[in-house]
Amino acid sequence: MNNYVIKDSKEMHELTKIGRIGIVKREGNEWSTFVKKINVDTVPDFAAVRFDSQGVCGVFVNGRHIEGNTGRYPNRITYAECTSALVPGENEIKIVLGGHYYQATKDKIRERAGALFSCVAAQLLLEKDEKTTEYVTDESWACISDDGQTTPTCYSEVTRAEYDRFWLSAALVPEYRPISCPKAITEVVGAQYQTYISDSKLDFAYPEKVVATNMSPDGDTLISKEDTSFVTYDFGRIYVGYVSIECEAEQAGSVRLFFDYSENVDDVDLKSDRFERVVNRLSVQKTLKKGKNTIFLIRRRAGRFMKLIFDCKVKLTSVCFKLSMTPAKQHGWFHSEDEMLNEMWEVGKYTLHVNKHQEYESCPRNEMKYFSGDGIIDALIDYYAFGDPSLTYSSLSLTEPEVSGGLPPAKLARNIALTDYPAWRIISAYNHYRYFGDNYFVEQYFDELAACMDWLTERMNSAYMIYQYPVFYDPFFTANDAVEFTCSYDRLGEKPLVNAVLYKSLLCMAEFADLVGDQRGKEWRLLAEKVFEAFNERLWDDSVNAYVDTYDRSYVPQDGNALALLFGLAKGERAKLVMASLRKHLWTPYGSALLSQPIAHTRDGSKTLSPAMNMHEAEARFLAGDADGAMELIKNCWGTMLKKGAKTFWEFAPTNADERWPIPAHAWSGGCTYLLSAYVLGIRPQKAGYETAVFQPYTGMESFKGVVPTCRGLIAVSCTTENGKREYTLAVPKGIEMDIQIQKEDTVTIRQY
Repeated sequence: MNNYVIKDSKEMHELTKIGRIGIVKREGNEWSTFVKKINVDTVPDFAAVRFDSQGVCGVFVNGRHIEGNTGRYPNRITYAECTSALVPGENEIKIVLGGHYYQATKDKIRERAGALFSCVAAQLLLEKDEKTTEYVTDESWACISDDGQTTPTCYSEVTRAEYDRFWLSAALVPEYRPISCPKAITEVVGAQYQTYISDSKLDFAYPEKVVATNMSPDGDTLISKEDTSFVTYDFGRIYVGYVSIECEAEQAGSVRLFFDYSENVDDVDLKSDRFERVVNRLSVQKTLKKGKNTIFLIRRRAGRFMKLIFDCKVKLTSVCFKLSMTPAKQHGWFHSEDEMLNEMWEVGKYTLHVNKHQEYESCPRNEMKYFSGDGIIDALIDYYAFGDPSLTYSSLSLTEPEVSGGLPPAKLARNIALTDYPAWRIISAYNHYRYFGDNYFVEQYFDELAACMDWLTERMNSAYMIYQYPVFYDPFFTANDAVEFTCSYDRLGEKPLVNAVLYKSLLCMAEFADLVGDQRGKEWRLLAEKVFEAFNERLWDDSVNAYVDTYDRSYVPQDGNALALLFGLAKGERAKLVMASLRKHLWTPYGSALLSQPIAHTRDGSKTLSPAMNMHEAEARFLAGDADGAMELIKNCWGTMLKKGAKTFWEFAPTNADERWPIPAHAWSGGCTYLLSAYVLGIRPQKAGYETAVFQPYTGMESFKGVVPTCRGLIAVSCTTENGKREYTLAVPKGIEMDIQIQKEDTVTIRQY
């Protein structure tokens, strides 16, 4: 992890050597290529490239594609290792730069501005014997373009403040290296874990089957019979990456590619409504020359289904994804007597995996940005599946002018969507500190987090509650926007959801204030006490034994009640009443619904469930002493999706036996992976940075084993049962104190290593 310092205003305009280079293209195609030749005496110990772009781009070293940048959002720095691509002697660094991420946009820009504008900034770092050599983009790079220009223009240089804030905090895409583990770990969980972590990294994904075509098969090759031919492939599950195609064309022509990451091949139907709204927008068209063609898409795409349409006769020999899914290292592991839970853990892990590119993303194709309300769950999955803190670090370094990341645009701005996201940002930062004990992280981000806290407290009324007003897109009030986490437009008034995260964020900031010596900690604790009192006085409804939204008290909301349990706002007997009320009003055989009745403006209320909120409710039940209820909810929610054929978990899910949700790979929905590791294996940090860890395993199963990554090393857990007594074995790194919380008749053996 890189330590970096945000420069003050006096240093904002200090420049680095990294130039933003590009050319203005008034005519011709969108693509330009920038090339630099460098000489190295020997292969470096470590080499990596950092780059950003306005316009989509890909970086190649000696002809090998390293990584790409979508160019869709500013300040998203791609940072990828390329050590193995370099050779002694001359090396070629090539950057292929195109237009905006969405192809349709570039045409509008050219039409309006009379040209296409794009640029790229890159830095190649080579480390050898603790010495670092730097190569950067500037006007010395050669430019290859169809408009005849050969010298790029340097539009500006990256400032030192930008570099320190965004470039140094970017998460590294590492090259794959075999993983080994301490002998003590395999002694506890067996050789199966070593096999699991040693599986080869998957670099390419190939289709599992052809679901439709008018071409003739010849072994692995497809041959056109007609002048216009097509093929639709099913890759078996969603992949994210860069498409590679090899074919031979009888004459010049073109191929158009369509991608759909649903789990229903009918969505790739050219006549479907979804095709027009979603699939067509992200299609790609490439020209074919007569003879052999090798096509490699610089634009990253996601999909389970891929449809190719050729307007000329071809012999199609190969189609695949070069994968872009990081990290490769999978330190966490879970295995139990229940095969459905094992599959659930893996599918949850994979759901996060396809949503991880430089920062956490909501879904693998069309978000490409950080959502703090989503990221809080993504990070928890990451900590247990991969043990990786870097994406939280890099995600919180982003400062996009959008409220989804949780940074409000101005202290007094009120008309913004997702009012709860500044609080989620604080809680996500707190979780990072809790798992990794990173005091420097707290110091670095404290002022920004305090600004989020100030924005939230500015929204409080005289009753110490936040009152949610409608949020509108524009001053003409033509359309309103989502007010919070559940994507509702119209859940208004004093609400348990928003005020629960307000309460928790106040407590988190009070602890952060103590760490950095800020006197506001006392003030935030006093405010938290006021919120606690008001929450239980103003939002409680005796008629349903639950907390309700004050503007519309006709339904029981899952979110605010689950979070009231999770964050300690519902205590003692009231906590039991809340759990009983949720079960009575919201539970279905398929999970816990959003609301207790059908309501069109909130994902249809009782007709829909949120895997994200089901995770929060299940965790709250574990902590409140209802572990069996938590496990029942886990099996109902995620087990149902598996039974419906899910290969990745969905953004939302219907509360019936048949329907599916059209966004089937949303990172916040993999929370079952976190729950099974944290509450079945039972390993959680008790003091920041795992100075003390709690071991509180689930007692409703007879056998399970697994591995939890921590910042101090791996913890292995094994449980066996004989004559009704459970025997636990732990392998624990030296320096971690264990708080053992098991039943009196059970035993535990701890092996330190």
